[in-house]
Amino acid sequence: MKTQMTIGRKLFIGFGASLLLTLIMGFLGLSNINNLGGVNNQLVNVTARKRFLASDMNTAMTTILAAERGILVRAIMEDKATMEQYNRDFQTSMVQTKKELEEFGALSGTAEDRSVIEEVASSLENIQQGHSEFWSQCSSAQVSAAEETYKTKTNPAIKQVVKIMKAFTEKQNVALLKGTQDAQGVIARARWMTGAIIVFALLVAVVVVFLVRGISHALREAVMDLGQGAEQLASAAGQVSASSQALARGSSEQAASLEETSASSEEINSMARKNTENSRGAAGLVTQSQEKFAQTNQSLDQMVVAMVEINTQSDKISKIIKVIDEIAFQT
Repeated sequence: MKTQMTIGRKLFIGFGASLLLTLIMGFLGLSNINNLGGVNNQLVNVTARKRFLASDMNTAMTTILAAERGILVRAIMEDKATMEQYNRDFQTSMVQTKKELEEFGALSGTAEDRSVIEEVASSLENIQQGHSEFWSQCSSAQVSAAEETYKTKTNPAIKQVVKIMKAFTEKQNVALLKGTQDAQGVIARARWMTGAIIVFALLVAVVVVFLVRGISHALREAVMDLGQGAEQLASAAGQVSASSQALARGSSEQAASLEETSASSEEINSMARKNTENSRGAAGLVTQSQEKFAQTNQSLDQMVVAMVEINTQSDKISKIIKVIDEIAFQT
């Protein structure tokens, strides 16, 4: 047996599909935003920052190398004031480099990065030790020894750090390019998913339109059926009203008949009571006749009169009985 889908079920399906589509769009939107946010965070706050730190440390090494050369030249020229200035530049650059190396280490999580950090830290320590010896020699006018220290210790260590930072900068450039490609991939997937959701939404909209049209058609038929039912109900109500009026008239007529019957019954009862009284009077007269039989002759005239009266009353009783019979027959 084919089961017809109800209007409530159709509405439930339509709204359920719309709600499901909304939830899917929201979930995919949040997922794409989270993915893009993660890629963007990795790209900007990690990869780009590490690349900046590597480039800045490379610049600091250049400054340190220039400071070492300046100290050596000014030592030859015996310009201690300028030597002090170059030494301060060296110390400032070293502090900045170590600070940036700590931040670099906080952003790095791979074994390769940790290896680079350890190598740079070791080179910085060699630079610091070589500079201490180099500065002591320059300050005491040991130019030849200072020049040898510069060539064998500080300069190679500085160049080693520069080499490491350049290589790492190139690595971060590649990572930036890859991060950009990943971000574009996330955007492309989000665009594809959005297009698919739009197509799915259009399909759902078509289904919902058909459901709504079916519901509208069903409602129109229901309204027409209700209208016809209302007309039939009004006709039936008219018939019931006419029947009620006829019944009311019959009830009124029956009530009048009952009132007439009741009045006739009261009249019959009254006549019956009079008849009983007359019968009792006759019985008394008979009793008196028996007791006063001796006076019968004397009261003959009176008895004749009484008998005439009895006959008259008997005729009345006969008439009353006849009336009762007629009433009973009519009832």
